[in-house]
Amino acid sequence: MFYLLAVLVVVLVILLVCYPSWFYNHFIYTVSRSQPFYTDDEKRTIFPQSTLLEDSWESIRDEYLQIKINDHGNIGENILDEFDPEFFKGWSMFPLRVFGYDVTENMKQIPALSSVLRSSPNIVSAYISVLEPGKKLRPHSGPFAGIIRYHLGLSIPYNNETESCYIYVNKKKYLWKDGEGILFDEMYEHHAANLSDLHRVVLFLDIVKPLSYPFNKVNESVIHHIGKTKKVQRAIHKR
Repeated sequence: MFYLLAVLVVVLVILLVCYPSWFYNHFIYTVSRSQPFYTDDEKRTIFPQSTLLEDSWESIRDEYLQIKINDHGNIGENILDEFDPEFFKGWSMFPLRVFGYDVTENMKQIPALSSVLRSSPNIVSAYISVLEPGKKLRPHSGPFAGIIRYHLGLSIPYNNETESCYIYVNKKKYLWKDGEGILFDEMYEHHAANLSDLHRVVLFLDIVKPLSYPFNKVNESVIHHIGKTKKVQRAIHKR
């Protein structure tokens, strides 16, 4: 028994050293309840700020549209090595918070959203996400299991009466709507598209995944560590 336990420990150490992301993501899945989409009740329980954001969506949208930035790039290009430039082409993101670090100049430009962010440490990252007309995001999965994702429709072409703007998560379809928020787990394979002739704009937030003690403290420490990495810090300061 001792021999088997020792072998198991050695295997776990090897996995942790050689494949830290894979190991951590699988660890999180063993200690959490994950699902593709969360119900509205679950959304409000896990992320109570969603109610305030959805009540304020028009103010957030109007402040963003006043900025009139044509293409602010996609910060993911500077953080995620595994994605090629074509993946991000036609998808831009205006960052306000990245792994716990605020992009101060951008925060000043959207005060309606910034006031919520400053009082919400459970919001790990925050962006305004824009898909250009005709853009399709191929199927992919998120790189980090310690968060769950929130989308809030800000400017959805024709309010999706044409059903041309959508996201699939684990083969389940969701149509974005103005002022409507949805919470989902991005570790499930997902893909999205804007097949309209207008830009699609959503608020894109990463929320700390709810975990029991002491796993929540471990996860918070990992998130803090990721935010301090040179790769993330360089990406923030390039904005």
